[in-house]
This record gives sequence, C-alpha cells and structure tokens, in this order.
Amino acid sequence: MKAKWSTGKKAKPDIILKKIKELTNISEDGQVSLDAFRYHDPFAALFSLIKLDKTIETEVDKESLIRRSLIVAARENKLEKDKFIKKLNDMLSEELGTKLSRYTLVTSLSIREPLPFSSLSFNGVKIRKLSEILPNKYHERIGEISKKRKSEFSEYHDGYTRFALDVEARSIYGATNKGLDSLDIVRALLCLFTNTGMELLGDINEPINKIRKGQVHTLHNKNGLMVGNGTFWYDPIFKYRRAYSSRNIDVLKYNLNWSLSRLESCPYNNQMQKSLLRYVNALDDSNHNSAMIQLWGAIESLAAPSEGNYDSVIKRCAFLFEESQYHEQILEHLRMHRNSSIHEGTSSNMSKTYCFQLQFYFRELVLFHLRESGNFNNLNEANAFLSLPSNSELLLVQKKLIDKAVKFRNLDNQGEKE
Repeated sequence: MKAKWSTGKKAKPDIILKKIKELTNISEDGQVSLDAFRYHDPFAALFSLIKLDKTIETEVDKESLIRRSLIVAARENKLEKDKFIKKLNDMLSEELGTKLSRYTLVTSLSIREPLPFSSLSFNGVKIRKLSEILPNKYHERIGEISKKRKSEFSEYHDGYTRFALDVEARSIYGATNKGLDSLDIVRALLCLFTNTGMELLGDINEPINKIRKGQVHTLHNKNGLMVGNGTFWYDPIFKYRRAYSSRNIDVLKYNLNWSLSRLESCPYNNQMQKSLLRYVNALDDSNHNSAMIQLWGAIESLAAPSEGNYDSVIKRCAFLFEESQYHEQILEHLRMHRNSSIHEGTSSNMSKTYCFQLQFYFRELVLFHLRESGNFNNLNEANAFLSLPSNSELLLVQKKLIDKAVKFRNLDNQGEKE
C-alpha cells in the first residue's frame, strides 16, 4: 500500500477516527458535513498519522486526499482503522491511475541577462526563459493576480527573469511540486556558485541566497489558460532583492552544466537532491536563526542520514580538509549554537555569520559528492570513506589491519580453484 499508518507504538488512529465520526453528520440524501469548529484538531492528528510512500509524496495533495477519503468513508460507514486506510488507498490508486497531462508553470528568478542557460531539462521538467514581455498566451496570469489581491502581490519584479516550466503530471498539485522542486534544485546549484562566502557589511535581515524565486507562480494548460479556477501559488514571506548579474557568465554556465551532469549520474542523486532543496529553502529565509537550523539539517541529511549522530557529521565534514582538527572545532561551535537554538530557544546576532560558515561546509560536502560520485555505489559507502581517520599515521595503521584481515579471510584468492 502507498499509504500506511504511522508505526509509532503510541499512535492509535481508531481514537482519532472515533472523534471524527462523532463530529460527522450525514443527511438523508447522503450529504456529509463536519463540525467546522471542532474538526480541525482530530484532522491535524490524522494527517500526521498517515504516511505516504516517498515515491509519490510530491504527486499527491495529501490534505485533499485525506479530506475526500473521510467524506467517502463516513458515507460508507468505514471510519475505522483498517477500513479507512483501505478506502484511502483505493482513492489514492484511482488518482495515481489518472492520465498524465501537460502543464506549464510560469514564475521568475532574481537573475538578469546574461543567463547561464536559456533552456534546460532536468528531472523531466523543461525550464525555459520567457521573453521580457510576457507572451500573450499567459496574460490571464496578470489579470488573476491583480484581481485577487492588488496591494499584496506583484506579477513582475524589476530585473527578474520570467521562466516557463513545462511538466507532465496527474494533477495540478503534482505539476506544481514537480516544477518548483526541479527549478529549486537548479537554483540551489546556482546559489552554491553565486552566494557570497561571508558578509562584512550588509543588511542583517537580507536572506543569503542571491537567486530567489519571484513572489507568484501560476499554472497553465497547453493553450496558456490558467488551471484550478485561477488558483496561483505565492511566497508568503517574499522579500524583493536586487536581481543578480554574473560577472563571468562562462564560468557560471560551465559550473552549472558540470554539476547538473554529475548530479544526474550520482547513484544516490535522490538523497543529494533532497539535501539541495533543504539548503536552498533554508537560505531563502531572512530569519537567520531558523535558516541555520535548517541548513544544519541539510548537512546532516548527507553526512549522517537517519543517524542523528552529531559527532559523525563533524568528523565526516572535517575529513575533507587538511586542517581537520581546526575544522572540527568550527563545526563543534556551530553544533552547540544549533542545539541551544532548538532546546533553549536562544538566538544570536551572529546567526547570519553562522549561516555563512555552514554554507561553506555544505558546499564543500556537495562538491565532494559530485566529484566522487562515480567512486561510490551509495551514500553509506561514501560516508564510510569520510569516517576514515584523517590522521595519516592512523590511516596507515588501519590500512595495514585491513590488509591483514583480507589475507586472513583469504579474500585475495577468492574465486580461485582450491
């Protein structure tokens, strides 16, 4: 099944479903209604108790799926643990069986000419630059945005470049997620090569990323008409920044193409992509204390996934440097500040500096994986390498021990006839 209950020992979905059933009313003609004021608490709990398979989580609007399943299950008297999850999976299978449709997501980036690309394809999404004047077929975008909230949203920002993302998906939710995730991964790689390494003077409240998305994103069908009854997506904490302009576009273009090529050929590119998404979203945040916590998570997702082992994160990152002991100390102070931020709620005026420091280690870690992607079969293997001693003498001692173990196990002659 693509949807399952959480495996937590204390999770009891039947209790939540019983409460929802108490708040449900079914009319004589089969119409289902819910107590609007008391429904939100049990629904939020139910949402957390249901886990979707990672392979489909970006294709499906989980909240909408659960709401629709609850209505059908209530009508069919199936608001019980096993019956409900089966009904939800039936509806999920039906949704995933829907024919793929073509969509175009229109958005913008804070980058001006010359650009590192005018068109590229990544993860099945074609990202192409639009003309400076918005093509006529997408003009409905301007009207819908200005009609809904004139004072809050802008369709265009000075210096930004509009892009169209051509994507195939089974739903508008899936199309939007797939398109924006692909754009954000490309943007993450661009930010690795364009973000400032440190800031001596500047706006302390300015997000670190040089290349950020525009405020509004609209989804269109193949004829250019907006889908979803004029629905559009927007960044609630959008902050305009001056558009980035490259001083050496040839170098940026080369770095982007190289990193995209290495990323696509990496055996564990899915884990790499998720980490890049966490990185780029973290440094879009103007709250640098929050950004620092998110950025540590991005590093941890590569250096110690599913381990929760801070010592491993520090050791593996420090291994990349000649002065490994020095870098262990820098990483240790970052770990301490991250922990105090989470557990004690403390913040610091130095948080932006800490973000720059973490960005440095994240960049070096990502570049290591991109350069060495052909040398490891999976992320665990790469991390085993990074866990080796950084001290030359200890490394040579370990090599001798491994050589002895190979000889002892007779692995040199493995495959030979006895």
